[in-house]
Amino acid sequence: MKDEAAWVTALNACTYHKILKERQISHDEFWREYGIYDEMIRHSGYPGEIVPTILSRIEPGSTILDIGAGTGAFAIPLTEAGHHVIALDPSEYHLSILTSKGECETICSLWDEKAAREIPPVDYTLAAYSFIDEGITDFLRRAIDHGRKGSFLIYRAGERDPLLDYAGGPAEQISYRHITGILEALGVGYKLDGFIRDFHLPFDLALKRARNTLRTEEEIRTFLRDHQRLHMENGNLQVAFRDEDMLITIRQ
Repeated sequence: MKDEAAWVTALNACTYHKILKERQISHDEFWREYGIYDEMIRHSGYPGEIVPTILSRIEPGSTILDIGAGTGAFAIPLTEAGHHVIALDPSEYHLSILTSKGECETICSLWDEKAAREIPPVDYTLAAYSFIDEGITDFLRRAIDHGRKGSFLIYRAGERDPLLDYAGGPAEQISYRHITGILEALGVGYKLDGFIRDFHLPFDLALKRARNTLRTEEEIRTFLRDHQRLHMENGNLQVAFRDEDMLITIRQ
């Protein structure tokens, strides 16, 4: 399948997977080292309007399997809205942060065949930026089959941030279009909703977002200044970002 082959190529070129393979470390070890993830999420305004959109499409008291729940960007607000959320994630570290924020059922695991067998079917499945499996077709099929009423998939839309190309070199981009291409090959219908988030990160966090770079701090500062992305706020240097997310809604 063309979209899956492109997915695998781009996935193996991305920083996250390269580090896992080259250093032979676990998902949990990676996220413990990258301890600013939760702070980065708070600054970015993610998931923004995606949560109320999902809430408008599910029934009160629904059961939801959050695949790759991370530190709770979706699990916490969905739980607070009265739904029963099962948070699945391969990092105990991230799940510990999630449980410190609120009551939520947690399972430390990848979304593999074993997890799909052991976790009872739910009303809805949700997977947001958690498509970390090279076998993306089987991952999606398991997620869709597990939700009796539907599924919500969230992934990147828009162009790759030029800062990332400047800092680490050009890389093949994967986006929601790879996912929808696979869904179409599977004969699965879907609805698309796009969301734009404009936000600012403190300069030190922006540097960490562009980690694993050979550029110096001054080179990155100059690049951002030349692209009019730097400004001062309360005496702190801030960097402007724009992220675009696509919500893919699937009804059973």
